[in-house]
Amino acid sequence: MLAIFRRLRFVFKNGMLQICKKTKTMDANKTLADYEKFGELILEKNVYMNPSATFPMLCALIGADRKALNSLIREELGMSGEMLLGALRARVWK
Repeated sequence: MLAIFRRLRFVFKNGMLQICKKTKTMDANKTLADYEKFGELILEKNVYMNPSATFPMLCALIGADRKALNSLIREELGMSGEMLLGALRARVWK
């Protein structure tokens, strides 16, 4: 039941509350911009060196859609955002 609820969204139209199917739209330009911001955090600001920094935290910091950015990172680098942070930390702290 909860899974069905997550697929629905409520819209207030013409003075009535209506239930609509959830539509996923991925703004490719925004996702690419978020990817660049994420790369800047990693390459220029070395935020991965902070052990308390998590992928969702970094996404919130730059205002990125976590799932969309994670999908792009997986597509580009072959690993999730969390795995990328872990790999960078392992290389740095060995």
